[in-house]
Order: sequence, then structure tokens, then C-alpha cells
Amino acid sequence: AVAISAKAHEGTGFTDLLHQGAQYLGYEGQSEIPYLLQTSLERHQGRRSFHYVYWHLVDTLSHNYGPLSEPCALEMEFVDLMLGKIMDCCARAGQTLLLTADHGQVALDPARALVLGQDLARHLRYPPAGGRQACYLATDDPKSLRAHPTLHHKDLLVFSTDEAVARGWF
Repeated sequence: AVAISAKAHEGTGFTDLLHQGAQYLGYEGQSEIPYLLQTSLERHQGRRSFHYVYWHLVDTLSHNYGPLSEPCALEMEFVDLMLGKIMDCCARAGQTLLLTADHGQVALDPARALVLGQDLARHLRYPPAGGRQACYLATDDPKSLRAHPTLHHKDLLVFSTDEAVARGWF
């Protein structure tokens, strides 16, 4: 397996978890992606291989400016151009391209935003991790944390680590 993603993500905990056992090819600029893919496909010619390519800026810009913003629209134009180049790479190598998205860039209604205040923070061992769709909270007192009123919101699903694993989330 080969993972092609931002060089800045290489060696981070989450990236290492996602790409265990894969060769990591980090790019400085997203215009390198087709080149890295092409050279890797050539190295794997005649052998089965799985290549994973991740564009992080659509997600990053959506979080920073909103998914309907001009920076996101411009980034999507660039992604469209690069997808054409990737499709060409795959066609030349006789490979199949599977395209997926992680969450579809839905704008968050500010009225539904949930703020984790200091009263909840005092229950935490570490600052919250994750993102807007999945927030990871570490505590030494799970019972008190789970009972906190902030976590009893109609839009939340609260699971312990064991429950999340049992449900197949990890």
C-alpha cells in the first residue's frame, strides 16, 4: 500500500495510525500528487497495489472559511484539474480509480454549535481532540463527564472508547 498525502502530516499520530505498513509519499504542493502517483504506479507495474491519495485543503479551507466560500470553490477547481491528471495516470497504468469523500462539507448552523466551556474542561485530562464531527474527550472520571449537562444535547452521541470500538467506529 502507498499513501500520498501532505508531507506536513507525515509522522503524526493520526497519520501513522491510518497508514500502518504503507509507504508514505509526502507532497509539499498538491500539484506533486499526479507525479508521485505516476512514479509509484510505474514502480508497482505488474504487481497488485493500493494507492491512497488525500487532498487536505478542501477540508481545511471548509473549516476556515465555510464550505460554500470562494476559497473552497477555487480549491475544488484545482482538485478537478488534478483529478483529471490522476485519471490519466490510472488509465495509462490500467488501474481503477475509486473516489470517496469523508463528510461532504456541510456548513454548520451557528445556532446548533455546541461550546465546550470551562465547567466541562475541568473534567478533562487533556484538551479535546478530533474535530467538529467527532470530538475525543479523555477523563479520569468517565461517570462525571458523561453526566455533564453539555453532553446531553439532542445532536450528540456519547460513547466510551469500548462502546465506539464495539460499534465499529475504530
